[in-house]
Amino acid sequence: MAHRDLNTLDLFDQKAPLLSMRHVNVPRGLSFGGHLKRSISLALKESDLSREEVAAKMGVELDDPGFSKGALDTLTAESKEDHQISVVRFVALIKVTGASWLMGIPAREVGLDVHLDEDALFIEIAKIDKEMQGLAAKKKSLAKHLAKNRKKP
Repeated sequence: MAHRDLNTLDLFDQKAPLLSMRHVNVPRGLSFGGHLKRSISLALKESDLSREEVAAKMGVELDDPGFSKGALDTLTAESKEDHQISVVRFVALIKVTGASWLMGIPAREVGLDVHLDEDALFIEIAKIDKEMQGLAAKKKSLAKHLAKNRKKP
């Protein structure tokens, strides 16, 4: 009888959505901080919100009404290497913009496996297939139990 490794997570037993990552074109030699700034700038460009609206919503999220577009611009300016975004602000930015793919950038930096968009969809499909197999087995068991009980006088 094989025993299950309790220290290894089941890929299909995840309750949260899978993290997907996008490739962002960055020049060779660009630092991690520069890569992050460029990616955040792309997320801001793709957002339906203006930078002013993002900053205002981040200010609410951070409980910092003084957080401004200027502060956001400073955090995304590649020329300002001494101004890096904090984790708390990074998470607020992701919540406000919905650009969850940004989480893949620091994850990759520390060597974590991040699934690209298409791979994440394949995994999600496999997860649904596994759930459907479980439901089919449960349905079969219930039908068998029902049939068994009907035969009794």
